[in-house]
Amino acid sequence: MGVIYAGQLAIMLFVAGPFLITLGIHLSSALYWPLALVIFLLIPAVPLGISLLLVVPLMILTAGTRRRDMFRVLFGLLFVAVIFAFQYLNTNMIRYGPDTLMARLMEKDGLVSVAAGYYPVLKWAAWALTGTDFVRRASGLALYSGISLGLLNLVIGLTQGWFLGG
Repeated sequence: MGVIYAGQLAIMLFVAGPFLITLGIHLSSALYWPLALVIFLLIPAVPLGISLLLVVPLMILTAGTRRRDMFRVLFGLLFVAVIFAFQYLNTNMIRYGPDTLMARLMEKDGLVSVAAGYYPVLKWAAWALTGTDFVRRASGLALYSGISLGLLNLVIGLTQGWFLGG
């Protein structure tokens, strides 16, 4: 899992790195940089944890069957159907028109609130980095790191016996 996590961090360096650096320069706060490092190191935790919680049971269920390839193809098709459903919901969200969406994005913390509708953990990371007071920053960091590390520990605990036990 460490190799996969390192690969995800390398990807995040190119995706999230420029945003974190630009925000840090704009905020010019010495407290921002250590918090940004913690946030950056935990970015892949929740997506990897959720994906492993979804994939490992499928692998366990299909490992002993003769038709495991068929099951994996069927579950792959189901996954594609779920992606189409999310895309449909996303398209319906934009049906209100670009003016409404732009107005919502231009509100204070608008981008974070729109994105947090899909990925609530993002809101806590934003609180940790841009909170107006210590309590908001500390609660954002505690929620973000607690959920991220908790999910990783849950996945490691649940899958350790299966991966190491063969």
